[in-house]
Order: sequence, then C-alpha cells, then structure tokens
Amino acid sequence: MAFAVCDKFCYHMPLCRITEKLKYQNIGLCRQSLTSLVIELGLRVQPLVDLMRKELFNQNCLFTDQTSVKFIADRYSKTISGSIWIYAGNKPNSPPYQIYEFTDDYRQINPTEYLKDFRGIIHADAYKGYVNIDKNNSNISWAACWCHGRRKFEELGHSDYRTDILNDVRKLFLHERVAWKKDTQFRLKVRRRREKPIVDRIFKKLKNKLIDPKLLPKSKLCNAIKYMLSYEKNFRLYLDHPDAKMDNNTAERALRKIVIGRKNWMYLGSRRSGKAMANHMTLIQSCRAMDVNPQKYLEFIYRNLMSYPHNNLHELLPDRWKNIHSDAK
Repeated sequence: MAFAVCDKFCYHMPLCRITEKLKYQNIGLCRQSLTSLVIELGLRVQPLVDLMRKELFNQNCLFTDQTSVKFIADRYSKTISGSIWIYAGNKPNSPPYQIYEFTDDYRQINPTEYLKDFRGIIHADAYKGYVNIDKNNSNISWAACWCHGRRKFEELGHSDYRTDILNDVRKLFLHERVAWKKDTQFRLKVRRRREKPIVDRIFKKLKNKLIDPKLLPKSKLCNAIKYMLSYEKNFRLYLDHPDAKMDNNTAERALRKIVIGRKNWMYLGSRRSGKAMANHMTLIQSCRAMDVNPQKYLEFIYRNLMSYPHNNLHELLPDRWKNIHSDAK
C-alpha cells in the first residue's frame, strides 16, 4: 500500500495503471479494492496532519495558495469543481511542512476558517479571501507577492517605463539573495539600507505615472499600477519582518504537484477521496521537502500509527522520524 500510495501521489500514476503494475508482481487487486484502501488509509492519518498543522502554525510565517480540482459530488452527478489549498512553511531552521486541504468549493470562508487560530504572516496572492483576512483579523498580516506584481508589468508591451520598473524589481531580488545568506539581523540591515530606497523609488514612480494625463484609465499599464498601489502596505511588509519573503513561490511550487497529478488522474471520486488525497499529499510532499523517503516513511506509519501512544505522536512527524531512523533516505 505504501508503494501504491507513493506511485499515485508522488509520481502521479492513476490507480488503474498501478493495479496493472501490481498484476505483473503477482498481486491480484482490483481497482475498486485499491481505491477503498487508499481512501481508508488517507483518512486514518488525519491525527498526523492535525499535528503538522499545529506545528506549522507555531512558525508564525506560512505560504498559501489554491488550485481547482474536479470531483464527483454524489454517485449519479457529473464532476464539479472543488479546491485544493496549500499551507506551507519555509521559515529558516523549521521543518518545511506542506499541508494540503480539500474543500468542495472556492469560497472565501475556507482560508478564513482554516487560519482562524493562526498568528503571524501569510504570503499569498491578492485573492479576496486573503485580503479580507488581512483587513478583518488583527492577528494575521498578509504579505503581497512581488512576483505577481512583476508579472503584470512583464505582460505589457515594451516601453522604457516598463523596463525601468522591472529593473528596479530585479535589483530587489538580487539584494534578497544576499540578505538570506546570513542571520536575521543582517537580513534586516540589507533590506533597510539597500532595498527600502528601491521600494520607495518604485512606488514614487507608480504614483507619478498614475497622475500622468497620457495614461489611459483602462489600459493594462494602468491596471498594473493600481494593483501595486492598492496593496502598497502589503508589498512593503517584508522589509520589517526578517522571516518574511518577497514572493509566494513556495506555495506555487507545492501546488505544481497537484497540477501535474490532475492531468493523469483527472478527477476525484468523492469528497472522502478529496480528503484522503489531501492527507496523503501532505505526508508525501512534506517528506520530499525534507529529503525523506516517502515509501519507507509510509510503511512505518501504516504499520505503527494505530498502536502508537497518542502522547508520542509527534515522534511520527517526518522531520522527527528522519532524526530517529538512519535509513530514512
């Protein structure tokens, strides 16, 4: 089962192909039985996922994003759209947990409910759910993604103004490479001395351009400028928080695993399948982020989770398990 689950959620193989591979290993298992086992195991690891969520929230800095998935709402319905949300950690000296959450819709209430106990900074795009969290929850600050802001200017036609803005943003990312080579104090020093003047210059240029009478109100350039100015506070947030980053690429890279996978398995069979898939993705992709062999890890979890002392469940988290088992890779 550890082999089958890794083949599906690590290497994106549909279960129908996995059953064919098992057949040539003299393991006779129909797709329906394999599906039931995968779902059951995915739901049974929920206590580990809940514990990972608690540990991730203690980092006070996470990355989040969303992508759509299709699923069958009931036995006789067509596929409808649900969502997979990622909540990932990338704080220095902390385990890079990647927690996936399945919901059967795309409502703004989903991240609001999931993050209600979180305190700290979230990195995300300008989806209204995250914007509203920033406005309505005093315990959470939203750091806007500079990659999203830059992308809006990259999509414009060539002009000296566009090139000037992109060059300034490029300088910010180059300074960030240097800033992350040492400790937090060094990082803040680089940001305040090197990056803050560039950020001030960028927003001054944007404000001056916005009042230019030659700027067309409905042009792509005007929309790009308004996007940056609307969230100026959020774009500046990383300058004063040493663990915050300029971009949300951590979450986008984590969601790429879902995007690749859904090209193969295409849709989920039920809501229970969605929940089980999210739990398995959480364990497997967190293992991969920590250089832990996911199949060896799942073998141990499947054999021992049900009988393991509840008070010691933290020992089964991928980072702790890796430290205990020398053959984890």
